[in-house]
Amino acid sequence: MLYKIRKKISKNTTHVVPLIKETISHSFFAFKLSLNNYLKFLFKFKMTIFRINFKTMIPKYLIFLIVFFVSVSHSQNLKSSDYDEIHPLYFHAIEDAAEGDFANALVVFDKMIAKFPGHQEAYLLREICVDAIQMKISINAAIFFFEGINARNNSANLDQVLFYLNRAFSEEDSYLPFFLLRGSYFTGLNKYEWALSDFSTAIQLAPKLAMCYFNRGKLYFNNKYEMQALSDFNKALELNPEYAAVHIKRAYIYNNMKEINRALQDFKSAYSADSTSIRSLENSSLLNNIATVYMEQNNLGTALEALNLSIKADDRWFEPFLNRGIVNKSMNNFDLAILDLDKAIKLKPRIGKAYYNRGLIYKDKKEFAKAKEDFIQSLAFGDTELRVFFTLAEVFKELKDYNKATEYYKKAIRSEPENIWTYYQLASLYDKRRGFKEAVKYYDEFISRASNEYFEHKIKAKDRNDRIKKYLKQQKALLKKDSGKN
Repeated sequence: MLYKIRKKISKNTTHVVPLIKETISHSFFAFKLSLNNYLKFLFKFKMTIFRINFKTMIPKYLIFLIVFFVSVSHSQNLKSSDYDEIHPLYFHAIEDAAEGDFANALVVFDKMIAKFPGHQEAYLLREICVDAIQMKISINAAIFFFEGINARNNSANLDQVLFYLNRAFSEEDSYLPFFLLRGSYFTGLNKYEWALSDFSTAIQLAPKLAMCYFNRGKLYFNNKYEMQALSDFNKALELNPEYAAVHIKRAYIYNNMKEINRALQDFKSAYSADSTSIRSLENSSLLNNIATVYMEQNNLGTALEALNLSIKADDRWFEPFLNRGIVNKSMNNFDLAILDLDKAIKLKPRIGKAYYNRGLIYKDKKEFAKAKEDFIQSLAFGDTELRVFFTLAEVFKELKDYNKATEYYKKAIRSEPENIWTYYQLASLYDKRRGFKEAVKYYDEFISRASNEYFEHKIKAKDRNDRIKKYLKQQKALLKKDSGKN
């Protein structure tokens, strides 16, 4: 079979060349592939490259090899994990089982399940190995089924895979793992009706097994039948309340229904049942989005819970750290907030909003020099916070750099002319520095713009403005008198 990698290969390299070409072409699009598929083709290449007759292959295909290794070199930037290490062994174990070596395959499946308790396929393949060893099912059926899974792993077409799977079913036509695994395969191919038939049959075979309802629920969910999916997920959790993967899938449905309290509770239940289950950027992103809703509602405690889970799901992107820093700042947890904002800046150095919020903390802590630097960085990185000019002006005023304070108050007016307090503060600053004409101008602006909600401030500003105007009138009269004498 051309799609399989054999342990012995003919000197005739015509079988190898298409595989290399296919592998290299995949490397050009590696960024589009899932990590799983990438590891599959990497393992397949490793199993082949050392069997090539390099004397005849290198001159003709050197360029393909160079491109491939550039791709592999780039892929090393990906974060390593236990999954990366065991996944190639997992595919090799499937090959072993396809050759009837169930004992060795069983060792690897046990390792996979130990590291990733929610890995359903490993669990089912392990069950097939155990049942074959214990003669509960036909050994030929097990081998045929593993041949089909191995063909799938090596990108065989549907007919080639079904050739083996159907032979397995011909010997064991009511064996639950076969239906669940074939249903998952059909799901991956978007064969909705076929997958639905297999999963529904699985439920008939094992109506008390939560996994069966979960698989059909996932199929419904992926095909936008959310109410049917919710019904199956509820049934699965009724049978197994600690089924972490079901909690996560149900959380997405609740989120789509705008029931974020239930969505967050499902994520918490999933994490409690299996702390590794929530680990993904997708889950982290959803939890971060849930947190922002709570932040808008000023429900800071619950927002903090969601952000903590978001970071546990994936701590390699900046946004949950930024939001947690903002929440901690709002809760006056300044030291924790600075740690979070430091992390956000480390992950994405050119993020103005993180500098702005850290600057606000330093300002509240009266560390004005640090606050100034952060606000300037915020502006340099294109922060859209309209209040940053106003806040920076206040910091310069505290540092007694009145010229800079005046400059930034005026910038604040240009960027946010509806902010009445900028006029008030600029008027006060000119007043303090005896720039009375400018002070009158900005007091007048404040008085005309401020609503009666700020009646006390308007009275205070008007009183001071009237006194300045009276003083300026007196000064003008004195100058006129002095000039008349001369």
